[in-house]
Amino acid sequence: MSMNRTNKKIVWILLSVLISMMLYACASVSTLPRRASDVNFVDHVSGVPSVRNYDYCANYIDADKETLFEAAKYSLVTNKFDIKETNAVDDVIRGEHGVSARDWNIVAGIYFKEVSNGVAVKIIVRTAVSTSLYRNENGTAKDWSHKIISGIETYLHRNLDKSVTTMQCG
Repeated sequence: MSMNRTNKKIVWILLSVLISMMLYACASVSTLPRRASDVNFVDHVSGVPSVRNYDYCANYIDADKETLFEAAKYSLVTNKFDIKETNAVDDVIRGEHGVSARDWNIVAGIYFKEVSNGVAVKIIVRTAVSTSLYRNENGTAKDWSHKIISGIETYLHRNLDKSVTTMQCG
């Protein structure tokens, strides 16, 4: 009888640890900065980005914030993100992708800041439990960041026939 009780206790402890680890590993929109003023508009500079976090910053020369806001929403929807927050006052769009073929969960925040010659756009992507840990040094978070940038540029070129010059921030 006591052996059975001990086994149940061990199973319960193992399940508790497993559930805790799964919840800890989740990427959540709430972990992203809430507004553009909380974001540093420079490229990732502190060493090598982790496999599950990647940020990218670009300056769109001769572009306006409203157009880039629409382009970013278009890009997230095109890349199958569920937009969780759109706030023009705080200059932020945040979305969640959910499960993909290589990631358990993907979240992205896109932040906007008017600069003297256009608009700076900062993209922060976080993934959880990537199955491509050894694919490259930046993992799939970098891939998602580039997909979002590509969607923004597609919107600008195809939908608005705008030729906007882009350069990296920082």
